Amino acid sequence: MTHVLDASAAIGIVLERPQAAFCADILAEADWVIAPDLFVPEVANAFWKYHHFENLPLDVCEEMLELTIALSDDFVESSGMYKEAFALACSTHHPVYDTLYLVLT
Repeated sequence: MTHVLDASAAIGIVLERPQAAFCADILAEADWVIAPDLFVPEVANAFWKYHHFENLPLDVCEEMLELTIALSDDFVESSGMYKEAFALACSTHHPVYDTLYLVLT
């Protein structure tokens, strides 16, 4: 079964947050894991924040970033789904950032 991986969930898995344990279990059962290409800058920015605001060492952030990106088997280009994501965002009053993940399901 294919699962869509959310950036926040992936970061939680790599940081071994207790609330992300169920996400790790679900991910372990997946045959294939996908995410929109937006995933990469989202997680990169998150680890920049950990480095900049929480003083997590740069080398640790770089390692965590690599591990997080490696959780996805494939990244789907946003350019092929932005219209559907935009329509869904407008009809549900949710940001396009979120609906890019939803249209993959």
